[in-house]
Amino acid sequence: MKVRAALLAMGISAVGLLGGAGQAAAEVSPKASCHGGTSTGAEYCFHAKGDKISITNFNTGYTYKVNWKTNYGRKGKCTNSGGHNHRVVCNYNMKEGKKITFRLEEYHNGKMRSAWDWRSATI
Repeated sequence: MKVRAALLAMGISAVGLLGGAGQAAAEVSPKASCHGGTSTGAEYCFHAKGDKISITNFNTGYTYKVNWKTNYGRKGKCTNSGGHNHRVVCNYNMKEGKKITFRLEEYHNGKMRSAWDWRSATI
């Protein structure tokens, strides 16, 4: 965990270090709130700088969605159905200083199988 924190402080995610598909250094923010990983099937992050949500999918045949909502009424889902090591970045324009609440959802054959705890961050 200390290594991950140090990498994030330098603007590098563990996925980017291991060669995640399509990762550009500019997409990673030291203010990112990341959760999950290979044990959960996906890593999902909210990047306050740039108002982005990223999902890296580690399971072929599964779709992962980040369900999100703000404290000022916006909501949506960022979806990654690309399979093993595929990364998706959804770019939103949100109000600075507000709150976002988000969680990861796992789908297989079109049905939700799991949903993780809600997380929150400042936009």
